[in-house]
Amino acid sequence: MDAKYVHFTVYDDLGNIIRSGMCQEEAYHLQVLNPGEYIIQIYSDPEKDTIDTITKDIIPNSRVPDPITYIDARRQIYPSIAEQLDMLWHAMHADTIPKAEPFYTTIKLVKDAYPKDNSAIPGSTNVVIL
Repeated sequence: MDAKYVHFTVYDDLGNIIRSGMCQEEAYHLQVLNPGEYIIQIYSDPEKDTIDTITKDIIPNSRVPDPITYIDARRQIYPSIAEQLDMLWHAMHADTIPKAEPFYTTIKLVKDAYPKDNSAIPGSTNVVIL
């Protein structure tokens, strides 16, 4: 007979998950590991479930996800810093906004030395950054 494996989760007294993993089905059920720690063997999802600290019952789908902050929300959708700087340079180059020096001139020197058509051999142009 093949051993069956199930998910186990170790909780603290507050119902927070300490660790989780897989074990043989018969290996654990409810076992106190250390004061304030116990292990529950059940088909459970530690990302979604919590445990009642009094009855030690698993409460499915009761874990409240951490709220996403405005910083995290913005970070997920902001363009990369390189893309943001490129947007600024193109706006300056198109005279949509004033040219910020020495930023504009420095970037223009590099772009002129190595054009998009890939016609310059890397290292063949000496660019002096001011």
